[in-house]
Amino acid sequence: MKKAALTTLLLFTGLILFPLLLNAQTANTTDTMTVHEVHNALSDSMFNGVLIDVRTKEEYAEGHIKGSLNIPVGTLHEHIEKLRSLETNGLVVYCRTGRRAAKAIDLLLQAGVENIIYMKGDMTEWKKEQLPMVVNDKTGQN
Repeated sequence: MKKAALTTLLLFTGLILFPLLLNAQTANTTDTMTVHEVHNALSDSMFNGVLIDVRTKEEYAEGHIKGSLNIPVGTLHEHIEKLRSLETNGLVVYCRTGRRAAKAIDLLLQAGVENIIYMKGDMTEWKKEQLPMVVNDKTGQN
């Protein structure tokens, strides 16, 4: 009797947790690059990826990676078609600490955009490593 109850409990727990595990994997289905790998790729003429900074306009103006597009995560849904057309060479997504980037990646994946690269460490690590930034330039604003 105890075995049957334990088996039922495990089966029930598995049925509840399985959908949660599927959703938790969403952001993990992307490739990752470290900040140094992104920095080095930007110096490589063969790299054609598009950097997407999903922070606010104010954060972007305070310092961002040269050539990145600023598309705040709250407005990402308005830019899906544009991003879908740019994904061929890879979309490198970053924010300040990773939370908004994970949300943006999930939204993009749900919209069918698949060629996404997450910049591990985000701007916090980029600044810590003293990699070059553009300050007070709003050319990437949308």
